[in-house]
Amino acid sequence: MDDAKQIESQDSTRDVDSILMAISELCGVPLEEVSSLYEDAKKGKSIAEMFKIPKESLEAGYALATSLYSSGRYKDAEVMFYTLCQYEENNPKNWLGWGCCLEKRGLYPQSVFCFARAADLATPLNPKPLYLLAVCCCNMKEFDAARKALSLAVDAGDEKNTADKRYRSLSKDLLDSIAAA
Repeated sequence: MDDAKQIESQDSTRDVDSILMAISELCGVPLEEVSSLYEDAKKGKSIAEMFKIPKESLEAGYALATSLYSSGRYKDAEVMFYTLCQYEENNPKNWLGWGCCLEKRGLYPQSVFCFARAADLATPLNPKPLYLLAVCCCNMKEFDAARKALSLAVDAGDEKNTADKRYRSLSKDLLDSIAAA
């Protein structure tokens, strides 16, 4: 490493150290704890993992969000799903729930983002978020984007899964109906 890069690296380390120290002082959290959380974040750990939030608590939060959604309390459910996405950013069902809430409130561009994230995280590729994304695109008159999502959805998922079959079929039907749009 040449001298300039070494000095830049040292400056960067000092900057991080001073920021972590400031966070520690402002929050009243020991510097070691702040540093540990920072290292966990660099390793890609979720907030739930960093703060050791039990899986049961996250599942209870999901159940509450789903119940709020089912009872038509979309804004309240949206807050819960948003929070769950912050705690478990790699869980596709949280993104799907958040997207459904946004879609019910007519916030189509935001719901498209959530459905795209849910589709991106699902393994194998899940046709449901792709179909829902396409419906939002149709509501926004973005038919090219809808066709692309539906084309993916028609072949996505597990052929033995009943829900996947349903969304593949819905996707095919919608794709056929907007073919000329």
